[in-house]
Amino acid sequence: QHITRAMQIVSAVKLRRVQALIDAVTPYAQKLEELLSGVIRVGQHPLLQERKMERVRYVVMAVDHGLTGGYSTNLAEWVAHVLKQEEHPYDLWVLGQKGVDLLEVRGALPDRVYEDMGEDIDWLKVCQLAQCLRDAFLSGEVDAVYALYMHHVNTMVHSPTLRRLLPAEIPQESTEYGQTIFEPSPAEVFNSLLPRYIDVLLYTVLLNAKCSEHAARMVAMRQATDNADEMIEALTLSLNRARQSGITAEISEIVGGANALAEEVDR
Repeated sequence: QHITRAMQIVSAVKLRRVQALIDAVTPYAQKLEELLSGVIRVGQHPLLQERKMERVRYVVMAVDHGLTGGYSTNLAEWVAHVLKQEEHPYDLWVLGQKGVDLLEVRGALPDRVYEDMGEDIDWLKVCQLAQCLRDAFLSGEVDAVYALYMHHVNTMVHSPTLRRLLPAEIPQESTEYGQTIFEPSPAEVFNSLLPRYIDVLLYTVLLNAKCSEHAARMVAMRQATDNADEMIEALTLSLNRARQSGITAEISEIVGGANALAEEVDR
């Protein structure tokens, strides 16, 4: 019980830290998307190109460690269901060894595994992964890249989410930055910021997945702590009953012996 309570506290601290990161990066991501959507008409970046689907890449945001209740199992079952419905050839990248084990059991064999993203989701590693995905898309190795992860809704609810990373999906807003001065030009600013937008999008996806993981582990450890408390209570009650039975037996033996001794004296 002490161990599970300590793990619950650690997970709660990590959850708050990741939530703080999400709160910090969300306004930046929203403003970046707003800026790109305002000038998307002048952008013709290859990362926006819709192509005929011949090969798809799925990137699964799994976990490296267990003790998350049914979180990893639910994710693996959902990913396996999505892959079974895929009609095009695909390759599978998995972030987290625990996800690899569960997916292999379900017949989904990863083509590449990442195990070094870290607990805090290192920004430089995210950029390196995003660069690998962009290079694969630009070279024609894949025609679309999708992220599969558990979106953090609240502590108890994690929604399975399929999000397209490439080609980039940017809503085209009706409002334009007509009064804004872009240097050297709106098109060059757009083409320069679009890769950064992919980095930020992947970063927010990973943060959401990590947030869901910590929340699931915190809930699982809280349930384990409650179960341990119930077990301690039941065992204490059993111990008290056994001790009471022993004391009663001893008293009965003493009384019986005293009565037998009294009968001998009377005789």
